[in-house]
Amino acid sequence: MKRFTALLILEQLSQVATHPEGLTLDNPCANPSSSSRDTWLTYFPATSGQVFDTPCTTFADQHAAEVAGALPEDYSLTHALSYDPDLCSELIGKLFNLSACVATFSWPNCFDPTLHPAPRGRFLAISSFYWEFAVPLGIGEGGSSTATAARDTVEQLCLDPTMTECETCSETDCFETSYALTLLTDGFHFDDDEFELIEFVENINGQELSWTLGFAVNASAGDLERDYYVGMGKRKISVATFSIMMLIGWVVVALSLVAFVVFRRKHFNRYLHRPEE
Repeated sequence: MKRFTALLILEQLSQVATHPEGLTLDNPCANPSSSSRDTWLTYFPATSGQVFDTPCTTFADQHAAEVAGALPEDYSLTHALSYDPDLCSELIGKLFNLSACVATFSWPNCFDPTLHPAPRGRFLAISSFYWEFAVPLGIGEGGSSTATAARDTVEQLCLDPTMTECETCSETDCFETSYALTLLTDGFHFDDDEFELIEFVENINGQELSWTLGFAVNASAGDLERDYYVGMGKRKISVATFSIMMLIGWVVVALSLVAFVVFRRKHFNRYLHRPEE
């Protein structure tokens, strides 16, 4: 959301030579009716400090970077909510277009769809994909959808944010569902034929899912030749290496516990045999 708002700021700054005490951003990924509903945790950034507090939003263009860097942290950002499906799709698409992203932001960490192969098999979508995509769209626990149906429902939600009643719905539902849909289709290549392979779930057999747990399970069940990108660079770690690291970690923890018990026992025995004063 921060990079999306940064794109709105960049677009606005390109249209005005000078800026007043605040900027009004034309936000095409929201509906005016969404601001009148109850909001659960999520808001669009309201100050520049909420956008440019990370190097990920630093502009590649030197002049734009200087202008944005000179803005005070409490510089006001007002979102003019006016849903435009074409502009919304265009802006979000820039975040998943490697060349466009690299040309816009100086931080090299841009999403590269070419690193992700075509999906095969069954997939479980958890966490944000469940709460910020499936729930607002009315996809129930364990449910699925076609890409076409999801795209139509996202547009309906953006046109009428009140169509769904849920405890976690917010004024950013239009953006978040549009972003998630673009990530799944353009980023992870779930086209019409593959989208139904996704099952949106909150938990499995009563066990709530998380990204860390999902990675561990996926790594332990994956192909030993499969590589995973880790950190900020291009270092790779194989499943075999990951498993060895986990084993070493458990051994270190076990040895630490043994050492602690031995130390406590010696200390206790020394206390018992201490000569009386």
